[in-house]
Amino acid sequence: MAAERKAILEGMDHERLLALEYLTDERLAVLAALREERTAALTALREERIAALAEADAIRLRAGADVSAAMKDVVDYALIRLAVLLLVAMLAAAVLAAIVYRLTLGRRAGSAAL
Repeated sequence: MAAERKAILEGMDHERLLALEYLTDERLAVLAALREERTAALTALREERIAALAEADAIRLRAGADVSAAMKDVVDYALIRLAVLLLVAMLAAAVLAAIVYRLTLGRRAGSAAL
């Protein structure tokens, strides 16, 4: 009877060792697959991040060019308006100077001749 028990226990121990070996192999295979999947996910994430940064940089450059062109137009418009304003101010000053001259010195020179 002891020999039968020993044979049964040895058989069970052998099956246990086979099951442990199978489970260990499966665990290692799952860990390797997870490692590969994680590496692939990180690579895809890195590539997506690089693509997003490149797109953001392109958008920034386009926006900068648009702003630069718009600012050039605004500056040109402002300079033209300033030049017209200065021209009008100079003409107004010349007309005002002529009026003041006529009212002051011009009248005295005309009344002395009479």
